Amino acid sequence: MNPMRHTSSSSRRSGWTLIEMVLVVTATTVLSAVGISVIMLLMRMEQTGTVSLARQRATSSLALQLRADGHQSTNVELVTDDNAPTQVRLTLPEGGTVTWSAREGTVTRAVSDGDSESGRNAFHFPDCSARWTLTEDARHLSLHLSTDAATVTTSEPESVEAFETTIDVNLGRLSDLGRQLRFASTAVPENTSEAE
Repeated sequence: MNPMRHTSSSSRRSGWTLIEMVLVVTATTVLSAVGISVIMLLMRMEQTGTVSLARQRATSSLALQLRADGHQSTNVELVTDDNAPTQVRLTLPEGGTVTWSAREGTVTRAVSDGDSESGRNAFHFPDCSARWTLTEDARHLSLHLSTDAATVTTSEPESVEAFETTIDVNLGRLSDLGRQLRFASTAVPENTSEAE
């Protein structure tokens, strides 16, 4: 037995080798990089989801209010600026007006009773443009919202998600239905009383 051999092998086994240290550092670096990438991806997805949810909520609220105003309206006027329709004025049965306007990513609803404004709502659609259309017989109104193509192509693809929706409104539909029901309800009692 050689005592030198035994002591040198035990002293070599008591510490870490350079190769073992390099492997541990490399593995830690790779795992850290993967973890950071996953966290960044999750944060980006959460941001995109938040923007998408905000747009869906704003679209839903806008659609409900626009349809309610459209069903009550007795008259509609499309106002154009620079050959593009930017405002819609709806006349209500009690004489008030509701003005819907779309500019720079915001659709605004203003209610006025004569000369004074009694209420205002704003629906925000960042990076979106709006286009109003009205049929020739003034019975159907549409609001088309879409993400500007230039915004989607120039910014990071993950930060701006393409968005497009159309809200259709049948104008005065409920008031016409109400008039038909009133006429029908007054005719029915007259017919039954004549038959007796």
